[in-house]
Amino acid sequence: MPHDAADTVGYAVECDGGRFGYATDLGHDAGTVRESLRDCDLLMLESNHDVDMLRRGPYPQVVKERVLSRHGHLDNETAAALLCDVATERTRRVILAHLSRTNNRPDLALLAARGEFERRGRRAPVLHPARQAAPSEWFEV
Repeated sequence: MPHDAADTVGYAVECDGGRFGYATDLGHDAGTVRESLRDCDLLMLESNHDVDMLRRGPYPQVVKERVLSRHGHLDNETAAALLCDVATERTRRVILAHLSRTNNRPDLALLAARGEFERRGRRAPVLHPARQAAPSEWFEV
């Protein structure tokens, strides 16, 4: 994964005809990541921050620059574009994950993802923002 920490990984798992993709700690949407996440039934993708909230927020400038870099985290708009690129008719559910408590809100992540599908004239899969302090509901694919 293109991130500034050691041993960050993503997964694409296939089992009994189902396909699950997982990717967080992305600084950008590298081609290998894009190919691995294409055509999943269920996808968990980082939608870490709202750029305006991050820029106005309390983090030191050096941390803001790190998060915004190609080895930091995906912002809502970039995550939405990547999601639209890799989601197919097969993709039924998407969990927007790794949302920053300080620099994002679930409604902003959802708005970006839904907006990108709408701009492209496509129907979005069911979208769920992951919660920070509680498990998500159970998903069956």
